Amino acid sequence: MVNQAGPAGDYARFKARQQIEKTEVGRFAAGFDFPLDDFQLQGAKALEAGESVLVAAPTGAGKTIVGEFALQLALSRGQRVFYTTPIKALSNQKFKEFTHKHGADQVGLLTGDVSINGQAPIVVMTTEVLRNMLYTQKPLDDLAFVVLDEVHYLADRFRGPVWEEVILHLPASVQLVCLSATVSNAEEFGSWLGQVRGDTRVIVSEERPVPLWQQMMVGKRLFDLYPTGRVDSSIGPERSNFRRINPELEASFKEAALGQGRDMRPRGRRGDFGRGRYHQNRLRPAPRPVVIEKLRKAHLLPAIYFIFSRAACDDALFDALRSGICLTTAAQAEEIDQYLDQAFESLPASDYAALNLDAFRAAVTRGFAAHHAGLLPLLKEVVEHLFQAGLVQVVFATETLALGINMPARTVVLENLVKWDGAEHVLLTPGQYTQLTGRAGRRGIDVEGHAVVLAREGITPKQVGALASRRSYPLRSAFVPTYNMVANLLARYSPQDAKKILEQSFAQYQADRNVVGYVKEIRTLEHRLAKFKKKSQCELGDVGEFMALRQRLSEQEKLVAKKARQGAQAYARQSLAALERGDLIAYEAGRRLHFGVVVTPAAPLQADPTVEVVTNSARQKFLNAQTAPQGVQKIGRKRLGPDFSARSAKDRAQVQSALKAAGKNFVKSGVDHRASADVLTLNELRAELRNHPVGKCPKLESHIAALREPFAWQRQIDKLQEKIASSQSSLGADFERITSLLKDLGYLSDDYELNSWGQMLARLHAERDLLVAQVLRHRLLAELNPIEAAGFIAACVYEPRGDSVGVAPPLVSLPLSKALNRAQELAAELAHLEAHYQLDPSLPIDPSLIASVIAWAQGEDLSTCLELSQLPSGDFVRWMKRTIDLAQHIEEALGPELATQIKSVNGLLNRGVVAWSGI
Repeated sequence: MVNQAGPAGDYARFKARQQIEKTEVGRFAAGFDFPLDDFQLQGAKALEAGESVLVAAPTGAGKTIVGEFALQLALSRGQRVFYTTPIKALSNQKFKEFTHKHGADQVGLLTGDVSINGQAPIVVMTTEVLRNMLYTQKPLDDLAFVVLDEVHYLADRFRGPVWEEVILHLPASVQLVCLSATVSNAEEFGSWLGQVRGDTRVIVSEERPVPLWQQMMVGKRLFDLYPTGRVDSSIGPERSNFRRINPELEASFKEAALGQGRDMRPRGRRGDFGRGRYHQNRLRPAPRPVVIEKLRKAHLLPAIYFIFSRAACDDALFDALRSGICLTTAAQAEEIDQYLDQAFESLPASDYAALNLDAFRAAVTRGFAAHHAGLLPLLKEVVEHLFQAGLVQVVFATETLALGINMPARTVVLENLVKWDGAEHVLLTPGQYTQLTGRAGRRGIDVEGHAVVLAREGITPKQVGALASRRSYPLRSAFVPTYNMVANLLARYSPQDAKKILEQSFAQYQADRNVVGYVKEIRTLEHRLAKFKKKSQCELGDVGEFMALRQRLSEQEKLVAKKARQGAQAYARQSLAALERGDLIAYEAGRRLHFGVVVTPAAPLQADPTVEVVTNSARQKFLNAQTAPQGVQKIGRKRLGPDFSARSAKDRAQVQSALKAAGKNFVKSGVDHRASADVLTLNELRAELRNHPVGKCPKLESHIAALREPFAWQRQIDKLQEKIASSQSSLGADFERITSLLKDLGYLSDDYELNSWGQMLARLHAERDLLVAQVLRHRLLAELNPIEAAGFIAACVYEPRGDSVGVAPPLVSLPLSKALNRAQELAAELAHLEAHYQLDPSLPIDPSLIASVIAWAQGEDLSTCLELSQLPSGDFVRWMKRTIDLAQHIEEALGPELATQIKSVNGLLNRGVVAWSGI
């Protein structure tokens, strides 16, 4: 009736509006100076009707308005609402927004290290804080709504499980408001939410409020990716895959690739023409200052310039400074200067040089800045404020800026589509591309947004088109049970009920639904394989068997290499610690074999054993796990007199004959101190492959070529069968393995009851939860003073970037050295048990930060501590905050026994830039 024409239709629409205006939704909508979108109204109406909601919409579409309606609904009813975010920076931002809108007495903030007005009706917090509240069973009787902002974070393999823990443990009376980026399986996720939470409305919008134009810059020229410029959201993601790339762009790209790709001048010997030896120049993007100038002239600023490297962001900043670019007026530069004076007034002058604030000020007053995790939080907040105020026009940023912080721009620039994922360089997924480019286009300011990809070798227009046309991605659960999680479950539920809760997770829901698809896919592949069975034979033997053997060899080589990387430093430390004065040793350095005699052995209980040697080249040298990464082997002894000195050239010359003789014997004996069972298996596989009869077939390569695809099918079948085996009650099996290990270590009784140590584990919310519990159980902190305890706790927190393992400084106190050595022993014991129960290994402690943490605790200045840590200021502050956070968990877990000592740790660390940084 509402859609009918004429007076009757007008009257019907008037009555409908009148009805809406009487509702809380109508009063809420009236507070905006623009009409709410349909998906926003749907979400608000569902909440008012008592349902939970899942709202999936593009970045910048305004889905947080549904979350804000939950705030107003709670206030109007005299109830409470928690607004959770994945990161502290976003929590801080939301706290400021809500305080401005609702008043300081109505809004609180809880981020672990910051607690403001925690009993307010509206409390903003990180998701981890809410998870911890649920496990401590704090009363939540008046809690009506929980907003889970950026809920697609549950796919994050490190922090994702927290979202599912919250969803599973919240009281049934609480309505959820789940806000997500557009995901292709929103209905699946919503169906699971309905199962575990009750009535849940799934609301999906794919409409961007500001149209997005996709573009590529080839050299200094800017082209639309498609002939019509933007992906028309009305045609749907499936049809948009078939959009034709702009032919002018393709022609320019090919021309640039050919023009830059080959320099026809020959290289090599004179006259060496016709041999194809041409100098290859890669197709490179224009220099960053040129790109900025192009955007400025095209009126495409402000822009976020994404670069997937912290160092490269800083380099870009200095490139812009050196180029002389200025994007601000004199009045704007003066306004920025005044704001910086206020922001920095609490910083001591001694920190200016350490933080490189002169360069920072020079850049932002000219309208550009860097933004990444290595930047001091205070500086990131300054950049965010100035960018939102329109004073900074270009921000060079890593992808962390795409995590929900309100910094929309007219244009987003992607310098590359390949990023390092921690293990290798990989192409962005469509979901990551969508998340990054979603920052382009400011609602109410811009009529359109622009996503600009810089052309370079290996990044073609078709690749960009494939990413741009797929604007959604599947949400995959990363949920896995942890020791702390299992302890908390057993503190509240019976073993049977605890297992059932784990099996209610989204991970288990997806796994069970996937099994049917896995079986169907296996049947299809087996049908294909049957047709190729005869081709796997040659007159000399089974080609498939030969290929499988070769694959096993490849996997064993990777295993040996991986174990070598992981175990090399542990072996090196052990071999160095066992040396005595006068030992003749062999060691590798720089891929060469060296010999030496030990002059000064390592100090007792030294965390990173360091020995002084005289080498076979008559030089004095210090060896540790870095300078002798493969360890050392004893090959003899040489008696050294009490007056022997490594500094004396005469004394050094006296040991050369002994080293020379020992070296000859070592070479003749052929000793391989690195040999292991894995290496022996590797050698056996190599011998088996060499002796396989098929390897002598003259047609071997053609046989392999014919079977390459079927062989890949067989490997796919094997992987699918492994997935089926692991998916069926996989979380229940993990639960059983974890509880068995906890029983072995004495945290659980045979009937699954938590003892006092188990209760302590339940209160330790940390990455290395069980290892930290073992440390506390063995009282390793009890003999340390607060400064030493601060260094030790930092070692239990710190995780270096990449897979390197750090070492403690040589000059640590004897009590701290003993505690570190014992902690390493406990970590090794735990790793052995985890391997026995087929559990992923816990992270070992990493003492790399000890020197800088101790220096900070002793009152040293920031410059000294940054030099000791070799970390950017933002990383240093973050690890100090993480250390303080773990210290607080330890204090809560142990109670008054260590309360004074741990409070002293927090007091020593929480000063200067650490105290001022609200991350």
